[in-house]
Amino acid sequence: MSARPSWITRHFSPWFSDPWRVRLLRVLIGVTLLAVVWAAERYGFVGQVAPEPPPVAWQPEADSPPPPTDLAATDDERAEAEAPTLAEASSLTEAPSGAESAPRAESRGDRDSAGSAAPTASRRSKPTPQAAPRPPPPTADPLVIDGLSLRDSSGRTIYRGQIDLAPTLERIAAGRRLRFPNDGTTFQNRENRLPRRPPGYYREWVVPTPKEPGPGPQRVITGDAGEVWYTSDHYRSFRRIPTEIRIR
Repeated sequence: MSARPSWITRHFSPWFSDPWRVRLLRVLIGVTLLAVVWAAERYGFVGQVAPEPPPVAWQPEADSPPPPTDLAATDDERAEAEAPTLAEASSLTEAPSGAESAPRAESRGDRDSAGSAAPTASRRSKPTPQAAPRPPPPTADPLVIDGLSLRDSSGRTIYRGQIDLAPTLERIAAGRRLRFPNDGTTFQNRENRLPRRPPGYYREWVVPTPKEPGPGPQRVITGDAGEVWYTSDHYRSFRRIPTEIRIR
């Protein structure tokens, strides 16, 4: 009577009898070994020894007594050991310290860092734009009179605006006269609206009014001393002009 084959023989004998199954088994074993080797190289858990923990410094327990002291040393000995000698005390009081007597020398690293920080600060700092200086306000011309409202003898408004006395004063200084009969004649000052002067001291000149063919209400009164007066309402009121003129 033959022996009954074992469980291993009955289940694994077909694998070893078939050459293709044996080859497949070899391939699987090789792939498994390659995977184990790759995992060992990748994660480094093969052949490494766990590092030892760092030593822990001993610390006394809370309830442990303080270390023993030298009971033989007295208070006087400890005071003498801690107190400086007389020579040391005199040297400390007389000789100035090195930090006070000599300025602290800058290290090379400080100079290099300061030198490198200076261009950086100059690059970062941007010059603030400065506003252009404003030109001074134009001064008012004393020979230009603004806001005039001229009326004729009947009270009708014939002109509104400004009057420039410069052309009239230039004409007077040059000795030129207009075609009007009262231009350059003596002003009597009968109403005494101007300072009293001897007869013949004042002379009147016609100031032409724009778009007015006649002499109009404007006059310039000059004095022998060079003073100039202006009236825009035909001698009713006068204003002093801050200039002087000499008549040829």
